[in-house]
Amino acid sequence: MRYDVERKPRRWPVLLAALPLVAGVIETNGRIEDDLEGRALAAGALSADFSAQDGEVCAPADVVDEIRDVTGVVKLSVDDDCAAEEAGAAPATTAAPATTQAPSEPDIVGTLDAAATFTTLLELAGAAGVDQVLRGEGPLTLFAPTDAAFAELDPALLETLGADTQLLAAVLSHHAVDGAVASTDLSTGTITTLGGEDVDIEVDGGVFLDADGTDRAEVTAPDQAAANGIVHTIDRVLVPPSLRALAPADLDAVVEFDGSGYRLTGTVETDEQRGRLVVAATEATGGDEGLVVDELVFADAGEAPGDELIDRLAGLLGSWPGAATTATARAGDRLTFSASGVDEAARDALLAAALDAGMAEDDIALLLAVDDEGAVAITDDLNALFVERTIEFETGSDVLVADSLAQLDEAGELLAPFDLSAIVITIEGHTDADGDPAENQRLSERRADAVRLALVERGVAEESLVAVGFGAEQPIAPNDTDENKARNRRVTFTVGQ
Repeated sequence: MRYDVERKPRRWPVLLAALPLVAGVIETNGRIEDDLEGRALAAGALSADFSAQDGEVCAPADVVDEIRDVTGVVKLSVDDDCAAEEAGAAPATTAAPATTQAPSEPDIVGTLDAAATFTTLLELAGAAGVDQVLRGEGPLTLFAPTDAAFAELDPALLETLGADTQLLAAVLSHHAVDGAVASTDLSTGTITTLGGEDVDIEVDGGVFLDADGTDRAEVTAPDQAAANGIVHTIDRVLVPPSLRALAPADLDAVVEFDGSGYRLTGTVETDEQRGRLVVAATEATGGDEGLVVDELVFADAGEAPGDELIDRLAGLLGSWPGAATTATARAGDRLTFSASGVDEAARDALLAAALDAGMAEDDIALLLAVDDEGAVAITDDLNALFVERTIEFETGSDVLVADSLAQLDEAGELLAPFDLSAIVITIEGHTDADGDPAENQRLSERRADAVRLALVERGVAEESLVAVGFGAEQPIAPNDTDENKARNRRVTFTVGQ
């Protein structure tokens, strides 16, 4: 007799349903089928054939429940007649069960905790009660926003989520997918999350996910294995489409400069305010109206910036052309200003203009441009931080010691004044020659990446950092004494355009 057995789906706390993946986005994963077939055979099946997480098995009735409870099985078609036919026959050679995860491998929560860049995510998961799901049997795939990603989230939205655990769980569930989904299994399309809503995915030189309808999140560190699934690090928080209305509208007046033209967005109270900003931007371009994009909208009195702030904002615009690569000023409860790609003389002029507009120094951020000569100087200064005290790790691991974390604080402060958007900082990991060369290569790569993540935590733009490992291939001393081996175990920096 042939019959079907369907396993009850996993449920996410607070939310009511965990939906399956959208067909066509997750391509067939041979490793999942092999694993499920091996475990079904180990549970007593005489034969097993799986497609994704649905399988057909030949098995006696007394082992069906055990096969059904195998982690990852969704639907099972059972033929117990074949079991009687097999009785008395010589035992058939069956495939060996697939190798399972090592017992010491941490679950998803442990993997996040070990990385030390997901503190906010873990705190919110605990508050919403979803950390237990992330510790469960799985398999699950988590697109995990870093602390830096949460720092970019609108503070008002974060406060709203913190006050409502159901909304918080909805947002967190929008980052999780049923099944172990490697980055190579993703293709351009959509994927359905445990929250029941779809996320748009684009695979084009990387993996990108729709974050909030406007910006994209990039998978910056894919395929981190956990005992119960896979973690992909992302650089933005994913807001479910149904909750995007919670994000407060931008009631500030904002002026952006791209090196040649101006874009005006946000809100004003009156047409007169709008006119003052449009005229000031047009005059700053030398009268070229085609270089001014006006996207301002009107808000009720008291919600948009008042006349004084608009006047101060308009007075700033003329100082930007020729002085900055990009610049942004925002008038809200106060006036703030940032510019990048400036030289030291231009920085002094822009600072004076901003102070004349009544701005506080803490509300002004001016980033210096980096040319070839500057890149060489930054390279020298970065490496000089670690001449007397090299970056150190726990023995045989990629875990930074406390003293080295303090040194990387200094590195973050050194890089803070510079516009890093047009340069690449390459972090190079090296080991001594002891041990297996392949393992030395992997260790050097992990150590370089640990430094990269530590710098991101300290405010360095992630897109400007690249981590590479060279193993023991580039020694600076013979590997003949403990002292020389210690010299060869190092992390260095190179800054280039």
